[in-house]
Amino acid sequence: MCAKLAPVVRAIEDACAQADGSIVRVNVDDPDGRALAGRYRVALVPTFVGLDAEGLEVGRMVGEQSPRDLARAVSEVRGEACRAPR
Repeated sequence: MCAKLAPVVRAIEDACAQADGSIVRVNVDDPDGRALAGRYRVALVPTFVGLDAEGLEVGRMVGEQSPRDLARAVSEVRGEACRAPR
């Protein structure tokens, strides 16, 4: 992940993550991460994939995103509000 985006993703994790693991950062450089990237056809980094409870893709964002857009995407996938950090 680019250095510029890392703090944005961390802020979203801090503001929106729940104990249920609803936000998971995956490192595509390790074997498990590569396997997930293949499963969900991630070709570019960063890619944000929203999954439902069954693991089916319900949303995807590719490239650098604003905190507001990431928070909105998390809210849409979970069905409850996630406030964008300021």
